Amino acid sequence: SQTALAAPINGYIGRITANIGMFAEPIKPLFEIIDNTKIHCDLLIYEKDLFKVKVGQKVHFLLANLTEHQNEHTAKTIEGEIFGINKSFENDTKALMVHALIKNENHELIPGMFVNASIEVGEELTSVLPTEAVVKSGGKEYIFILSDTNEPNTSAFKMVEVITGVSDLGYTEVTLFEKIPPGIKVAVKNSFFILSKAKQGESGEE
Repeated sequence: SQTALAAPINGYIGRITANIGMFAEPIKPLFEIIDNTKIHCDLLIYEKDLFKVKVGQKVHFLLANLTEHQNEHTAKTIEGEIFGINKSFENDTKALMVHALIKNENHELIPGMFVNASIEVGEELTSVLPTEAVVKSGGKEYIFILSDTNEPNTSAFKMVEVITGVSDLGYTEVTLFEKIPPGIKVAVKNSFFILSKAKQGESGEE
C-alpha cells in the first residue's frame, strides 16, 4: 500500500500535485521540490549605472521588508556575486536585469523576497558627511558650519553651499564650492531646524 520515492535533490516540498487515488504517469509531476541552498537574486540596474557593473563584482543585500530577520544575523549584509547581466532593457524601464548568486548559508531566504542591494564597483577616497547634515533650499544644497559669535552661551551658523554625490549607509559625498578652515565644526544633526530658524530670521519673525 506504500511505495518509497527517492527525491533527485535535497530540499523542501513546495507544491503537491498528487492526490489519493490518482494514477502516476511519467509526464505528470507529483511534487515540486525547492532547493534554497543555491538561490540567486535579480537586480534592476538603471542606464546611468550600467557601465559600472561587471560580472564578478561583490554584492551586499539587505532584506527590504524583514528587518527583524536581518537582526538575527547581527545586522550583517547577505553577500553575493554577479554572474550574469542581461543585454536588453526590461520593458520600457531603461533598466537592465543583473543576476547575482547569493551565499545563502545561515540565511533562510525564500524565493520572491524583495531585497535592497549595494554593488561594489570600486574604491575612491572622498569627503563625506552624515546625510542628515545636508539640507535643500531654493533648489540648492547646503551645510551649516559654526561661526564665531561675541555673545556668550550662543552659537551662530553659516550656510555653505555644497554639491552632493553618492549616498550610502547614512553618509553622503559632499563637495564644497569654497574652502573652509581646517578644524571647523559642521552641524551634523538638526540641520532642518537650523534652516527653519534662519528662514524665520530672514522674514523678520521672532
